Amino acid sequence: RARKEDVPLLDRRSGDIRFVIDQLRSLRAGQLAGRVDFGQIGAWGHSIGGRAAARACQLDRHIKACLSADGGGLDGTVAVYPGAALPSQPFMLMSGPAPPPPTDAVLASYRISREDWQKERDARNAAYEQQFQNLTGGSYRVTFTMPEMAHMSFSDQPLLEAADDGGFRRAAQNLSIIERYTL
Repeated sequence: RARKEDVPLLDRRSGDIRFVIDQLRSLRAGQLAGRVDFGQIGAWGHSIGGRAAARACQLDRHIKACLSADGGGLDGTVAVYPGAALPSQPFMLMSGPAPPPPTDAVLASYRISREDWQKERDARNAAYEQQFQNLTGGSYRVTFTMPEMAHMSFSDQPLLEAADDGGFRRAAQNLSIIERYTL
């Protein structure tokens, strides 16, 4: 089930995606004539934006494909809304490597035992796998394990924050690989 606090944000962001598509369609006869194939529109988002893209796909069958870049929650990569079916479009999740297990100090700060943390992790993995099995349009999961790959690698943040030329080159290479898989 989608976390109650995420629902307004997901609804607003998925509405934004659908609004932009509608606005582009209204320009079809004008500036975009012959430049955009409106029969081949996909939704893409990073982090919570990936869940918003999945929600937009749930609500708009005109969207032909859905891609979530490192987006997901405890209920899976697609937020589970009461009465809502999973998207029927082809769906792809791209993610970085799983983070290492938290230290005992981190677990203590969250007041959770290692056993409970492991149960939560297992439940999350099972929810993801169940969703991928139930996506009728097909699903793909790509896990990137390049050096320095992290959640923000799906954005331009590592490029902007690179401390030196080597860091910039690694971030640009990672982003280039992500872009190729996206296409």
